[in-house]
Amino acid sequence: SCLQRKYFELNSSIGNITIKAAYYKGELIKYSPEYEECREIAVEEKISLQQVYDLIKKEAAEKLLGQKSQK
Repeated sequence: SCLQRKYFELNSSIGNITIKAAYYKGELIKYSPEYEECREIAVEEKISLQQVYDLIKKEAAEKLLGQKSQK
């Protein structure tokens, strides 16, 4: 069986960004923000690309998995 991919827009704290999500047998197995959109936000916000990725992935996890990260 192959992966099912879905795209959705995340209204994050630093802007809207497209998230690619991959599902296998209906279960979320991975997700990632669109690189180019993250790069644009990094330039606009004057922060590193890694900071954008980390923030977006955290907020996407909260939306996709319905859980807050523990810190």
